[in-house]
Amino acid sequence: MDPSPEATAKAYLDAVMSGDATAVAAQLDPAGLADHHHQCVALADALAPYGEDQAFSTSLGFEDSDSLRATRPLTFVESLLRQGLQALTSAPETELEVEQLSCEVEGDQAELSYAVTVRFAVPGLQLPVTRRQEQQVQLSRRGARWFVNYRRDAMAGGFERLQRNVRRFAERATLDTPRPSAALRPGDEEASEQELEAFAIWGFRDARGETVIEPRFAAAEDFEEGLAPVKVFRCWGFLDDQGALHIPARYAAAKPFSEGYAAIAEGDPLDPKWGFINRDGLTMIEPRFAEVGDFACGLAAAREPEGDWGYIDRDGAFAIAPRFEYAEAFEAEEERAEVTLDGEDYLVDRSGAIHAIDSTADADDEEV
Repeated sequence: MDPSPEATAKAYLDAVMSGDATAVAAQLDPAGLADHHHQCVALADALAPYGEDQAFSTSLGFEDSDSLRATRPLTFVESLLRQGLQALTSAPETELEVEQLSCEVEGDQAELSYAVTVRFAVPGLQLPVTRRQEQQVQLSRRGARWFVNYRRDAMAGGFERLQRNVRRFAERATLDTPRPSAALRPGDEEASEQELEAFAIWGFRDARGETVIEPRFAAAEDFEEGLAPVKVFRCWGFLDDQGALHIPARYAAAKPFSEGYAAIAEGDPLDPKWGFINRDGLTMIEPRFAEVGDFACGLAAAREPEGDWGYIDRDGAFAIAPRFEYAEAFEAEEERAEVTLDGEDYLVDRSGAIHAIDSTADADDEEV
């Protein structure tokens, strides 16, 4: 094997161009790989008290923080590189060429300059567009071998911001001034007087306008049944009125509690699947719906992917079959809900019978 920095850089660049993550990682400085892995594990640990370590680990391509921690640094970086290289090499109608220009060596450090030429097709143009850019790669000698210095500049900025946010979040939590008896329960007049109101960035203040829970959340909804959905960093959990996370932040989205159930979403934030949890954070209805409403009168509006709206019971089964273009929550007093069917608005009762909106007489019922 040629021990020169030029040979190492060539092997590295050839591996990049071919999309071989394993070969790329083999040319990188092991100390840099270990440092990056250590920082990612430390950040996952910092997010763990808030429940966001799972989502962070998944974003890096790992099932959970335990699998992230157990992975060797070399394998960890290979996984990250594989994601990026796949996007680079799979770009349609793109040609890449690399040309080494110069290599300067000073002791155990070296810098190699090279040029990357990219040719890609543009719809409507007969000739491909060509772009040429000169770049540098730094190398270090470890014993008799040269390694490419591992650069994580693109990810480092985001990691550092997230680390700062975690520290600030913890610092702000110490400034909370919760009321001793602020148990918020529907129908409790004394508790209602102390009901907490969300404000941005997002914290909570009481009816007197005094801050009770310091602003530190990315987003928040109002308190219902003693808990409020809050977005800690990138995930949603549920906060109690003392400022503590009663249910860890592990959901893509969340809605306030109603009749003991809260709607939560999992999966892709752009196309999540909705289900329901109880106040203990236990999943009561598995996330499988494209959209859901709040529970009222024992039923919740729900729509399956590519399907119509219907109403599910507390077991997740459809009590009123899906056939509506849209469905709102039931009104507790009338035990009816507004729905849209064949472009017209109606009221539906708990039995599934359809009523005209301007009529309350049973004689006006329509069998649909």
